Amino acid sequence: MDINHKFSRKKLKRKKENGNYGDLEVVFFKIGRKTKNQNQNQNQNQNQNQNQNQNLNQNQNQNQNQNQNQNQYQNQNQNQNQNQNQNQNQNQNKNQNQNQNQNQNQNQNQYKNQNQYKNQNKNQYKNQNQNQNQNKNKNQNQNLNQNQNQNKNQNQNLNKNQNQNQYQNQNQINIFNKFQEKLKGSRFRWINEKFYKTTGDEAQKMFQKDENLFHIYHEGFKSQVKKWKENPLDKIIQSLQKYPKNWIIGDFGCGDAKIAQSLKHKVYSFDLIPTNKYVTACNISHVPLKDNSINVAVFSLSLMGINFFDYLFEAYRVLSSNGILKIAEVKSRIKDIKKFIKAIEKIGFKFSSLDETNKMFVLIDFQIPQNKKPLISKKDQDQLKNSIKLKPCEYKKR
Repeated sequence: MDINHKFSRKKLKRKKENGNYGDLEVVFFKIGRKTKNQNQNQNQNQNQNQNQNQNLNQNQNQNQNQNQNQNQYQNQNQNQNQNQNQNQNQNQNKNQNQNQNQNQNQNQNQYKNQNQYKNQNKNQYKNQNQNQNQNKNKNQNQNLNQNQNQNKNQNQNLNKNQNQNQYQNQNQINIFNKFQEKLKGSRFRWINEKFYKTTGDEAQKMFQKDENLFHIYHEGFKSQVKKWKENPLDKIIQSLQKYPKNWIIGDFGCGDAKIAQSLKHKVYSFDLIPTNKYVTACNISHVPLKDNSINVAVFSLSLMGINFFDYLFEAYRVLSSNGILKIAEVKSRIKDIKKFIKAIEKIGFKFSSLDETNKMFVLIDFQIPQNKKPLISKKDQDQLKNSIKLKPCEYKKR
């Protein structure tokens, strides 16, 4: 019907345009126009309904979007609330931890305070004990001091008594020592005088019978030397140090062999009795040396005995050409020093030097010429012995 209607409408439109349609066609045309209008209205209504539906859909969509937004907002709020709750929980946990830490610190402080209190109590107890001990020590020290004072007084009294006893004993010892010294001195003087008034052989026999006499003599001699301002032997040693080291020295009447112990030279030390390992025991008028075997012969205060010329003859025998003779003697023993020097020159020596600077002693040096002559005859020796005598050193009797 719609097709026909459309067809008739087209026809009617054409006829109208041409002016060739009838009444019936006009009726149909009007009816077509009504239907057309109705259709248009229907279409409009449909469009309106569509629009309304669209609007509804749009509203629905908007509502949906709003709902979605609301939901999103709610969700956000929920998330925020959750976050806030979490933060609150975290803060609560923090506060709880802080409270726990504070409680722990408080407990620790309490424990420390308790320990401190205990330590204070211990220290107080220790201090009390220390004070008690100090008081005890003070009392003990006081008692000790009292005892010490008593002991000091006793010791002082003892010391006084000891000092008195020591003083008495010392006096007794001093008296005894003085007596001994006097005795030794008297024995030394006696032995010394014997030396000067006997021959070397007689002196040797005397000391061989009692060696203690020789030691007494030397101890007395040492005590005498200590009183001298100058020992002539020291001067002789100084002069010997200047001689060549290969020179050989003979010490006649050596005593303790001081020359041998002071020099690096080869030294033969001779005396009646050996006082140490350096000394060879013999009578110095007969020494165990070969002819012309030494370079220096020393007589330091040893021309003792009435046969002292025999000692000088023996020195001449053992000295080599250009050999040196050194004599140290007490001044008071020699009456005439010039005659004494001339007498020695008759043996074969040549005078070299004289030292009289010391008040007590004289030092004389001689030398054998390069062309050494034989020793003088026995007859000449005897005449020479009788020509000069040396005085003995005599001490005043006390």
